[in-house]
Formats: sequence, C-alpha cells, structure tokens
Amino acid sequence: MAEKARIEVPKDLEGLLVVESCEDFPADTFFLPKAQEEIFNSIVEARMVTQEMQKMGLAYMNSTLLYGPPGTGKTTFARYVAYRLNMDMAYINFAKLVDGVFGNTSRKIDEIFAFMAKQECVFLFDELDCVAIKRGEEGEATGGELSRITISIMQAMDYYRSRKINAILIAATNRIDRVDPALRSRFSIAKKIPQLTNPEKVIYICNFLEKAGVPYDKANIQQYCAMNPMITMRNVESDEIRCIVNWIKGGKQKYVLDHIQMETFD
Repeated sequence: MAEKARIEVPKDLEGLLVVESCEDFPADTFFLPKAQEEIFNSIVEARMVTQEMQKMGLAYMNSTLLYGPPGTGKTTFARYVAYRLNMDMAYINFAKLVDGVFGNTSRKIDEIFAFMAKQECVFLFDELDCVAIKRGEEGEATGGELSRITISIMQAMDYYRSRKINAILIAATNRIDRVDPALRSRFSIAKKIPQLTNPEKVIYICNFLEKAGVPYDKANIQQYCAMNPMITMRNVESDEIRCIVNWIKGGKQKYVLDHIQMETFD
C-alpha cells in the first residue's frame, strides 16, 4: 500500500499538481551510479548553500536541470532525492494544464508556484522540453501557449529566487537543446545523466536479482551487458521483469537474461 503524501493539494489545483510520497521508494533494488551520487551530493550541498545565502540576503535557489537520453532514470533519480531527504515529490501535469486551461496557463502556473513556495519537497518539472521549447520555434497549432508557459516558468523561478523557499527544484529533459536558453540559465546546476557503463549494469542487475530472490549466472549477465552496450536502464528493467516471468513459467529451472528488439512499424 502506497504511503500518503504529507502535502495536500488545494481543490482548484487537483489534477494539475500531483504530489506523491516517496517513503516506499524501492531503495533495496535501486542502483545509484557514481555520476548520480555526485549529483545527489551537489543537491544536498546546494541546499545548505541556499540556506546560508538566504541568511545573507542574497538570491540563490536550489535548482537542478537534469538532461540526457531517454530511459536513463532522470525521473526515478528525482524520486530517490525525495526519498533520501524524507520529502514528498510534486510535479505539474503539463498535459492536463495545456489541454484543460488552454489560453489560461500563466495564471494556473502562478497559482501552482505560489502554493509550492510554502512547501518543503522536491518540485519536479518532468519532460521540460515538451513545454518549454525555444521561443520562436513553436508551431502555429498551439497558438503561442508553449511560449507563454516558458515565460511563466521563468517568472516563477525569478520569484522563487528572491524569496526564502524550502522546495528543491529539479527539471528533467531528454532534449536540452530544445529548452529555451533563458530558462536553462535560471537553474543553479545543470548535470547530465549518462547511460550506465557495462560494469555498472552488471552490478545493478545482480543486485536486483539477488533482492528478488532469483538465482542467476553472472556470466549470462556479463554477456547480456556486453551484447547490449547501448541499452538504457528502462530497457534493462523491462528485460529483467520479462525474463523473471519466463523463469516462473518455466518452473523456476534457470533464469536467463536476454534482450528482444522491439518491433518497428513503418
């Protein structure tokens, strides 16, 4: 049973702002690569710096922009940060925001940020490149709505920077090149989440299977990683689960990890 979030979303923001507890984060099977550990440490350090800067009356905000290929675990990492710092994680449902209040987005974003300014949590902007694209590159179909979202987020971040807030802002994007440069510059930290190396994948997979109680052949795991050097964390997780299902169906005789290429459609 999932833990209940401590932050209660106001009625007028329900559906637009989602808050979840991270107390049940699967820490026992989660693998923290060195690159992500360094990012976590920088966020913790920035939290301390933010508090000291605010005491000095100087503007600073604990905000991190994570970028990298799809499937590298950016969103999961944000949940891990919330778990480690004993916080809820909140995020804006951009799809519903744009579809539900088309033409009225700025006001809702202002309301969301005003509410979140009073909360102590991880505030995630997921898939930032889908809504905060470079101004001037937006198609006619959206009527300038995405540009208005970009400007509203920048104004809201400026508002946060000038005030004492306890929220930790994390944004995630697969395409940092699409995010408006003026918005990118407002983040205190920008870090790339790289693909796992093969040795890291082996460690992660073996740990996952051990925690799940699945016997495995390490040579099989090493071969799987060697044959799929570009596979993402998301794909690894899918392969692990699919092969566990096959292992169970086969009477738990032998666990074999393999990768099946997804079918492509013309």
